[in-house]
Amino acid sequence: MASSLDGIVFNPKKRLLTAPYLKIENIKNEYYGITMLGLFYKFKNNFKNYELRKKWLLDSKTTHSDLMVDKNILYLVYTRIGDKPESILYWAININLNNWNDWKAGSEKILLISDLEWEGAEKNI
Repeated sequence: MASSLDGIVFNPKKRLLTAPYLKIENIKNEYYGITMLGLFYKFKNNFKNYELRKKWLLDSKTTHSDLMVDKNILYLVYTRIGDKPESILYWAININLNNWNDWKAGSEKILLISDLEWEGAEKNI
């Protein structure tokens, strides 16, 4: 893992932190992260320790993902290995519950789908 205050200069850490493609968001003054394969983490002690969520929120075929919080809704945005055509999907999760293992995702929704030839819509992946 490498951290950056400005998105330009990065400071690498010596140990491997998580699975690839980690995205982190501050949620209710605590840091949470999502990675490839849909693994969801809660970080402690300035990222020195973490807890892996007991229940999966996303499919294990998740590749690129991101988090966004708006009030008490956490949006998980992601792509999934094998989708034809490739799509950007999301789930909205009510995060009012104090125990993050009790957070439940609503129904999966499509945010964006390839529909033009140059986007790969005609390609058989």
